[in-house]
Amino acid sequence: MNRSNVQAALDDEGVQSLADECHAAMRKFADALGARDFILAAVQRAETEGECSLARVTSHLTQQLAGFVLAARDVEDYNAAFAQWLATDGNELGEVRPPPINFQ
Repeated sequence: MNRSNVQAALDDEGVQSLADECHAAMRKFADALGARDFILAAVQRAETEGECSLARVTSHLTQQLAGFVLAARDVEDYNAAFAQWLATDGNELGEVRPPPINFQ
């Protein structure tokens, strides 16, 4: 990632406005999900695997929760590294690994 490209995008009002809209839409989507949605997805996954027991549903929910926690940690680590990069004079982001979340 080139620093001048990043700073130009961060400073552009149109880009910032669209990013704010994306952020709001993502939050709205996340807020629309309820516990029932996660339970239904876990039941469907357990049924697909041919073992629909409460233990298997619980296992799927536990895996989902662990995935969310790890993804949040990756994003926090990336944000910290990104802030540190912005505060330095280096032009290339280098070894900072982006979070494994596809925003495309």
